Amino acid sequence: MEFSPLETSLITVVFSVACGLVVKHRSVSRAECQKQHVRQDEKFSILFRMVRALVVHSSIPEEEKVRILNQRGDD
Repeated sequence: MEFSPLETSLITVVFSVACGLVVKHRSVSRAECQKQHVRQDEKFSILFRMVRALVVHSSIPEEEKVRILNQRGDD
C-alpha cells in the first residue's frame, strides 16, 4: 500500500499532535518539578551525612579518613 506525499504528511502531523498531547498530559508543572528537586536535594544531603558518619566511625587509618572527608567530590 503506497501513500501519496500528502497522505504521508497528514499521517505524520496527526501522529505528532497525538504524541505532543500525551507528553503535555504526562508532564509536571514547573512548581512540582522544583518541589521534586528540593526533595531530591534533601535525600542527597541525608545520604551524604550518612556516608560521612560511616567513614568517621570506620576502622580505616586516620590519614585515610582525613583524606576522604576533605575531598570535595570533583575528582
